[in-house]
Amino acid sequence: MHDEDLYIEEKTKAHNEIFNHPEKFCNLYIDSTKSKNTDFATSSKNFITGHPEAHINHKKSRKELLKEFSNNTDIIKKLSTRSSIKANQFNLCTVKVLDLAEYDKHTNECEIGVVYFSEIVFDPSKKRALVFVDHHIKKDYYGRNAVFKLRLHDNYWEIEDYTILSTS
Repeated sequence: MHDEDLYIEEKTKAHNEIFNHPEKFCNLYIDSTKSKNTDFATSSKNFITGHPEAHINHKKSRKELLKEFSNNTDIIKKLSTRSSIKANQFNLCTVKVLDLAEYDKHTNECEIGVVYFSEIVFDPSKKRALVFVDHHIKKDYYGRNAVFKLRLHDNYWEIEDYTILSTS
């Protein structure tokens, strides 16, 4: 057996050991009920024009990004509206996804944080999309938010690019 084959075999064993024990998974909470708005509205000016100190290429790339979605006049409105997605609509193999309402029931468990999403904005081809995502390390702790550009590839959505709007 070659070193590469042995590495792959050991990596596969480790992978299976992790995924075969869901009781060891950490919790990720989906916040779809707290508020109907996202924080995008407060960050959208920096997204569109770029931070005053941002490099000119970053500003150009953001404007180019929006051009692909220019037929959608509700870009800001959709990115500012919180999605109503629920935990049971996620299928992740490495974490337990729970609704935020479950937060107080799991106080002593491993936690990845709390996340919420905006509504999704599609380009005319429906093969690219924008979504605002906010993630906090814990329920009321610091976090960061960003706009993600997604593309449809082989019937799966992949992250093509992203812009971090704020960190705290």
